[in-house]
Amino acid sequence: MKRLKQGLTIRGDSLYCPLALGLDTYYNCEADCVYCFCRQLNAVWGADFRPLDMEHFERELERGLKSSPHSKSPLSQALRQRKTLRLGNKSDPFQPAEGIHHCTRRALELLAPLNWEVKVETKYTHWLQECSDLLVRMKAVITISLSCGMERDWELLENKRVAPVQSRIEAARFFCAHGLQVGFIGEPFIPGWNTAQDFDAVLRRIKAAGVTRYNVYNLRLNAFVAKRLAQVPGLDIERVWTLNQDTAWRPQLLELLDIARRRGVKLGCPDFINSGQYQNPANTCCGVDVRNPTTFNFIKWKEQWMAGGGSFTLEDLDKSWDGVGDYELGRALLEGRGPTDLYSWGDFAAGAKPTNNRGRLGL
Repeated sequence: MKRLKQGLTIRGDSLYCPLALGLDTYYNCEADCVYCFCRQLNAVWGADFRPLDMEHFERELERGLKSSPHSKSPLSQALRQRKTLRLGNKSDPFQPAEGIHHCTRRALELLAPLNWEVKVETKYTHWLQECSDLLVRMKAVITISLSCGMERDWELLENKRVAPVQSRIEAARFFCAHGLQVGFIGEPFIPGWNTAQDFDAVLRRIKAAGVTRYNVYNLRLNAFVAKRLAQVPGLDIERVWTLNQDTAWRPQLLELLDIARRRGVKLGCPDFINSGQYQNPANTCCGVDVRNPTTFNFIKWKEQWMAGGGSFTLEDLDKSWDGVGDYELGRALLEGRGPTDLYSWGDFAAGAKPTNNRGRLGL
């Protein structure tokens, strides 16, 4: 069987995410959720299944920890600084294959003596709880994926391949009882399929289990996902496409943010554009707080911009630089340059109203 060599990676969208350092312990994902944009990668990389090459992973960790402070490699910088590691980047770390290969457990066993903080993301609960001894000892941050369509989404969009909804909620209750920080990942909210009433219902349900952290983001709708969603009974793909566009999504998002406020739920929102002046309640867009997030990203810049009354200088930008990311691209997007297919500061400023009414980056 082929082994996954490049399990450790820096997210391609690191400019938009404070958890840029990721680890996949498996190549490919047995869940194969209908809404998952990552599965489009199979068309490029193939559909074979690969467990992590543990020896290669251990060597990468060692090299990264010994790397130079002047290294230009974002991965080396993230490893050298022991940035919080997001476990479950493109595939689920606790999918059924874990019962055969145990790659996730073995990775945790390597990370635990290094006191490395891990933020777990999964839809499976059996093997997650099988690793509870390690996760509790490491004080891991646990996030469990649960879309607001709950049982309907589990049946029609997740094909009942992942843990049932109540099992996921009970797992969250279990880890809360053991003193870990726990949140739910609500991505994606599918406009035209999921509703504000669905959103309110899931918040009430998780709060009953003692969890007050959730996150929300709309659908990453590429052609691959659209073709799969079009086959779901009762789903109007044209309506979903229309309501998923920024201009239609923004008022829906603002309603969801208001619902979370009224329910007393800390809502992580990676949509720094359409959320306007909404201030993330956590230092990640997942809605959970971690010890060592990456800082060169729009989530951090928006926070600094709001704290500064609408001003943001090159000095502020340089203070956020941690070596993890593309400095020149980040600066270009802040200054209104760069690729037009990427969100820039201008997209955010157009919809935000700072207290001093400047509304633009103070460069």
